[in-house]
Amino acid sequence: MPFCAAGWCSRSEGAGSSSSTPFHQALCEDAGPAVQTRLHARAFRLLHAKGLDDEAAEHAVRGELAGDPEAIHVLEASGRTALSTGALGVAAERLGAAVELAGQRATPDLLAALGHALLVHGRTAASLAVWDRLLAQEDLSPTARIQALRIKGLAHASTADHERAALAYGEAARLAEPDSSELAADILVDQALVSWLSGGPARSLPLVSRARELAGDGTGRVQTRVAAARGFTAWMSGDPDGLDATTAAAGPLVIDPLSDVADLCAGLPSTLAMYATATSLAERFGDSERAARVALAAAEQLGAAQTTAWFAISHSYTLYRMDRLTEARGFARRAEELSEFFPMIDPYLACAHASLDLHLGHEAAATYWCEQTEQRACPRDEWLALLFAWDCQGHLLFRRGDPAGASAFYERVEAASNRMGLGEPCLAPWARHAIAAYLGCGRTGDARRVLAWLERCAARLPCRWPRIAIASGRAWLAEQDADRSAARAHFDVALELHEGVQLPLERIETLLDYGALLRRSGEPRSGQRSPGRSSPPGGGSGGGLAGNPGCGGIEGVRRPPAAADRRAHPAGGAGRCGGRKRQTQCRAGQPALGLGQHHRDASRPHLRQTGPPLALGARGEEGSWARNQRALRDHGVP
Repeated sequence: MPFCAAGWCSRSEGAGSSSSTPFHQALCEDAGPAVQTRLHARAFRLLHAKGLDDEAAEHAVRGELAGDPEAIHVLEASGRTALSTGALGVAAERLGAAVELAGQRATPDLLAALGHALLVHGRTAASLAVWDRLLAQEDLSPTARIQALRIKGLAHASTADHERAALAYGEAARLAEPDSSELAADILVDQALVSWLSGGPARSLPLVSRARELAGDGTGRVQTRVAAARGFTAWMSGDPDGLDATTAAAGPLVIDPLSDVADLCAGLPSTLAMYATATSLAERFGDSERAARVALAAAEQLGAAQTTAWFAISHSYTLYRMDRLTEARGFARRAEELSEFFPMIDPYLACAHASLDLHLGHEAAATYWCEQTEQRACPRDEWLALLFAWDCQGHLLFRRGDPAGASAFYERVEAASNRMGLGEPCLAPWARHAIAAYLGCGRTGDARRVLAWLERCAARLPCRWPRIAIASGRAWLAEQDADRSAARAHFDVALELHEGVQLPLERIETLLDYGALLRRSGEPRSGQRSPGRSSPPGGGSGGGLAGNPGCGGIEGVRRPPAAADRRAHPAGGAGRCGGRKRQTQCRAGQPALGLGQHHRDASRPHLRQTGPPLALGARGEEGSWARNQRALRDHGVP
């Protein structure tokens, strides 16, 4: 064998052992660049002739074999194999090298494979450049053009460019419909499920309804996916039948999650993601956690960074609702390290941190994350993220004894919820806090309006949280009417409802509110005893209100006593609504609250801007988690 005869490797190692010391020295130390290139080219041919294509691919990259059909074929095959096994970095490198060697003769299939690898690896800008190059080919086949437009839509959605995503998806569906109505339906499902984050069911439900018309009846993959997507969006709009459709579609995928997350065309709109979210909101936390964990493991096995990040954020919210705050923070950190590559994730990651910090008593940090959410979400019209941030900020202001300021936020939460067509009140559980804030500043009519909306939702949906919020709202209204026995009865109903669901943080709020009522009624001993159990059922992480130092049951509430009293006693907050008007502008003149404008006075120097804020998704060499911690310290947040 030539290599062995030249003394570059021992015969026992063979030609495939390019790591042997003499061979390595000959290529990397003794030979010049031109000689090294020729030796790599010769090594490629020898290894390829022996059928050792994986080793040959490394030499093809370094051998500068431009235009060589064999080298291009080996690199493409090696890249596709790496892509199918989840070695995304290797796949992007090999496929990129194949495209470089092919030059202008790169085939559409090769370009499409590279675009796939770059997108799923998180290199969205490079992926978009590949799809643009492919779509510029006038002789591109209709099938390849449709696929390119479809994945380009997902790439634009990954950067939160909703307008370009809609254009790409719409054109792909238009081209597909004459020859394949099923393909057109599948594309519309993609569009619906990436657009609902910004537009809610109001935007996505018409798309999945059209997809159902195109897909027709049947039990095939497309029909099942369409049924799951329509069920999910219908559930979010308040249709209870939607959950059954999503559950039926997701059942087999929980057993075989790779078949769900391995489909790049699914990308963000994964069936398991829909199922995990819907079952979490339906308070079926065991089902939600099981689906999220198997899907996360599958996504990580494949190296699908974007899917991993979305599942981590979604599951963090489920754990937060279950009072497993330490675990929730861990999943948020996992998503944060991946947010470098996917700007669309940033606002929702900030929301996760805000909610966690709020319930851990870190109010300055929660305020910081709310500000970050608005900075990221407003320019992109990410209304769902804004809804979460405004709820959090309203909650913060109410805790601080400012029900009027909180009510201003909840006006906008209501408006955003209505424009998105949301009918699932558990998605962002703002209604309970809104009722309290409205009553706290004498806006009884507004409180009754929110309560009526909750009652309509609860009449349709199986989840218990809306009924708990309704009972609390009725208790506050009964106390306002001086019927404190009725108020106590309503709180008793709320506590009974808590017995059947694992919502520890919400139960603590109910206990605190009930205790405040008893205290105002002159029953301090009853209030100190805390009606019902004083600790969350099933344990919990101890990281919520009940686990904070100084939070000893009802009397340890972290909001000012005056604010606690005003929740159910609007006379205490009368006249507050005539206070400051605080507004800023979102995109295209849309009204929004200036999260960064509240109370920046001498009493809160830690929230002043000392320079340009560090954006959540700012790019740099340090990791996202470390960078955001530094930003918090720069804002005076310990």
